[in-house]
Amino acid sequence: MAVAKTLSAILLGSPPDPNKQVINYDLLVKLREIEAQAALNGALFFEDALIDLTGGEEGDTGFVLDDPSQSNNGIYRKGASEWVKTAELPAAFSDAVAALAALAEHEAQPNPHGTTAADVGAATAAQGEAAETAVQPGDLASVATSGDSDDLTEGAVNKLMTEAERVKLAGVESGATANLPDADLRDRASHTGEQPIDTVTGLQAALDAKATEASVAIWTTSAVAGTADAITATTDGD
Repeated sequence: MAVAKTLSAILLGSPPDPNKQVINYDLLVKLREIEAQAALNGALFFEDALIDLTGGEEGDTGFVLDDPSQSNNGIYRKGASEWVKTAELPAAFSDAVAALAALAEHEAQPNPHGTTAADVGAATAAQGEAAETAVQPGDLASVATSGDSDDLTEGAVNKLMTEAERVKLAGVESGATANLPDADLRDRASHTGEQPIDTVTGLQAALDAKATEASVAIWTTSAVAGTADAITATTDGD
């Protein structure tokens, strides 16, 4: 069975601690307990000051809890025309009033629990100033936050290479020197310089089979002389 707590224990703890955090549920249970006890005695009115204890019917009971004049606090019963004090407040009520007053004074302080910025993870003044001057994501180029090269902007000097251009470049063999279209490179009219005979297939053999100047001279002389050497020269030079 749970032991009932006093209002003082609920509001300030046991032993009393001005930094205690009140558990709302415990306070609600205690207030309902007090109301139930008061109702058994026919109590119908609860006021802080005696001046506020008005109305009611003869025989009703009222409680003055926190009158500016301490002597006015107590239990009252309504007579034929006015409220008459019949007893002092029970200790539970006095404890409650004192505890509530202490709690109100405590909470009225600017920082009753002495909480620091570090306790709640708040930024320091220096950190706040740094945050205000820090570069914000909106101030950066898109590529800085996306990491996507598609967000890069091509400059006037430095250019970007497209996928098609990459494929074209990859198709050029190492050491290639072509600087004209294929049609121009194949056109012999555009060729300059000399080419060795032995680089042309069959050219040397064809030239060797031709008549030399010496054989032509012999043939001509023989022919004029009408000798048989002309026939041989002709055959040899053919």
